[in-house]
Amino acid sequence: MRIVLLIAFCISVLYCNSQKKYDSLKKYSYFIYGIVNDNRWSEATGFFIKKKNKLFLISALHVFSGRNIDHTMEMGYPNILYLRIKNHSVTPTYFPINISKIKDTVRDADFYINPDVFVYEIKLLKAIKIYSIEKFIKPVPCDKAVNVITCGYPIDQKASKKETLVASPVLIHERVIGNYCKPIYWTDHKVNDNINYLISANNGIRDGSSGSPVYFIIQDKIYFAGLISVGTNENAASVVRPQNVLSKIH
Repeated sequence: MRIVLLIAFCISVLYCNSQKKYDSLKKYSYFIYGIVNDNRWSEATGFFIKKKNKLFLISALHVFSGRNIDHTMEMGYPNILYLRIKNHSVTPTYFPINISKIKDTVRDADFYINPDVFVYEIKLLKAIKIYSIEKFIKPVPCDKAVNVITCGYPIDQKASKKETLVASPVLIHERVIGNYCKPIYWTDHKVNDNINYLISANNGIRDGSSGSPVYFIIQDKIYFAGLISVGTNENAASVVRPQNVLSKIH
């Protein structure tokens, strides 16, 4: 009995240490929301990349177009989304992004044909500290790309609007499904998908996770691994490959 308890204790300690080890990744994930009415709101996640002295907000395109995976427009989808900037004890700043033109101009395209990536240059936040992820951008040894961490704002169905607006990011550990080095083959569409790969969704990835940055953990090193696009079913999520995210930044 003592041996069993000791093993359980050691596993618990290792898990907690693993969680704390990567807690610093939370600061790179930013909360995005839109108000539909008092009883309904939309939630998503975004992150930042700096390139040539420019600052870009990155998220999932379907979040900013209001279109579902079946190309239908989400009923009552707001025309303004808010990006929450919250650093330590500083009062949060809410940066409005008018998406009405984006909703009107985005054309229907399957996520395995056009990357579900939204890039928006931010020019008005120079006085605010922003955490960006470019230091994690490096070539991924694809044969070792197995373990992933994502960090975002998955929807808590039981939370009130007030609780939602002050939510903290959630760190989630998952694994690649299949072989990262090979494209996905969608049997229902009969196509090879070189844009995305699949990860498990067993530990909390759900609505609100869209746009979350994903990281590979390889020999204790952190590599940018793309962004969460859509859930393909309740046990898997589609992730846009890192090169297909970066190709959208100009």
